[in-house]
Amino acid sequence: MAQLLTWKQDSVANWSGTERSPCYVCKARDSAEIVQALAIARERGLSVIAHGGA
Repeated sequence: MAQLLTWKQDSVANWSGTERSPCYVCKARDSAEIVQALAIARERGLSVIAHGGA
């Protein structure tokens, strides 16, 4: 059974750090969850920014 992804509301700053915009953060743990997150974003008309790291 597929596990549901957890989405956390957050904010992201622009490059200069002068503006912040609301966003949702999803921490995918494997390629299947990345595919799931991208499908959800597409369905909802959301932009996606990939960010690596732990």
